[in-house]
Amino acid sequence: SSHGECLSSGACACYYGYEGSDCSVIRYMDVVDCGYKCTFDQGSCDLLRTEDEITRYFGCHCEDGFFGVTCSLFNDTCNGNGEAIDLDVCSCYPGYAGDHCEFDCSCNGHGRCSADQSSCICDKGWR
Repeated sequence: SSHGECLSSGACACYYGYEGSDCSVIRYMDVVDCGYKCTFDQGSCDLLRTEDEITRYFGCHCEDGFFGVTCSLFNDTCNGNGEAIDLDVCSCYPGYAGDHCEFDCSCNGHGRCSADQSSCICDKGWR
């Protein structure tokens, strides 16, 4: 084949990325950028493209609701007022409450919401 040089002994010296007695078998170099979350439960590691006939690039194809290079991020349902700690579970910033941090208790960064989420319990020195 055209993927190596034949030696006087009859054996072939294959170019990088090829192997076999006549250098016709491609030996791929795989570049994988998927990550644990992608391959475990939030996506699938799929072939994205092949370059130079021998280099294969793999990347994560995310399941619904997940995104990011490795599918480790999920859609933020916390309205920008908290951190999503799991799918559809929020940890609200101080002064915000609700399943999706949708209630602003008007603390202006200086307190936390009351148990009934109707008012602010101010930090010491604030009212």
